[in-house]
Amino acid sequence: MRLRVRLVWGGLSSAAFNATVSRTLPLLLISYLAIFMGMDGISSEEGATAVKLARRILQEKIGGEEIATVSVPDSFREKRGGVFVTLSRKGDLRGCIGYPTPVLPLAVAIPEAALSAALHDPRFQPVRADELSEISIEVTILTPPVLVLSPPARRTEQSPSENTG
Repeated sequence: MRLRVRLVWGGLSSAAFNATVSRTLPLLLISYLAIFMGMDGISSEEGATAVKLARRILQEKIGGEEIATVSVPDSFREKRGGVFVTLSRKGDLRGCIGYPTPVLPLAVAIPEAALSAALHDPRFQPVRADELSEISIEVTILTPPVLVLSPPARRTEQSPSENTG
């Protein structure tokens, strides 16, 4: 299932942002330029808070800006799900790090994953302050893992080179 919503939102500055929301089960994708629209118990306000938390830590720690504290709902104080933060610049991946399982409350996991994606993704040089205005941020909140009970798949005895036809 995939849902796309387009709207305009000016929540982080005086400029308006285009918002596109994507959802692919069981993954919830919340972009800096997007607001999640209230499925699976996450409200649009919580989605906006998630991206504000990620943006705030980058502006503060990398940009050296004094940013007001983001007020978080009580639900962000719980270990609710895994979190990944993906950074892009002009459509190209710039960093992606997170937690696949709910090991930290969202209020802690989101900023930690954002900062790690910006500074510690081994595939990229650390994000610089002069790049921040071009960085888009996606916060992915995963549902808790569920054990899937199923018998092992049958495996063929062919080698990978024999399996190309």
